[in-house]
Amino acid sequence: MNSSDITIEDVNLQVEKSSRYIEGKVQVIITLKNSSKTLIYYVLKRPRNIDYDKGSRTLSIGLYEKELPQDIKVSFSRFEPEQVAILPDTTLQWQYLFPVWMKKITRPSGLREIVEVLNISDVQKVVCTVAYHTSPFRVKSSDGPEEVLVALSKWGETVSASFERKLTL
Repeated sequence: MNSSDITIEDVNLQVEKSSRYIEGKVQVIITLKNSSKTLIYYVLKRPRNIDYDKGSRTLSIGLYEKELPQDIKVSFSRFEPEQVAILPDTTLQWQYLFPVWMKKITRPSGLREIVEVLNISDVQKVVCTVAYHTSPFRVKSSDGPEEVLVALSKWGETVSASFERKLTL
């Protein structure tokens, strides 16, 4: 794989203006480009992690699986995440809706979880990280939930980009 083949061209933010939602939503549009003339690359279709740092006003969007801390036990079933193919020499653009008000849950070791409510309307920077590979991620029938997450965290390479962005009203 050539790490320069996949690039994050843009991340755009705007308030979703329909009246379909009671609470505010942010429409996030991510644009990826495959510069390869021959290779098809696969990426995860949905973000695996979203975080907002109110101190630096940075929204982080991860289309990759983070490595699990050693003390975390996985109690859900095996799964194969949805993926999308980016054909050679094409640009892929897709959209997500995120709530303006997000809950951030942290669990310090040995303590009860802490829930913090964050308002992302004052965002000033967006960092996007995407995992990609020339083969789609596949789950083996013998893998348990923890093995699946470990394999997914090691799948492919990642590319990251940051953009100075404010929420467009």
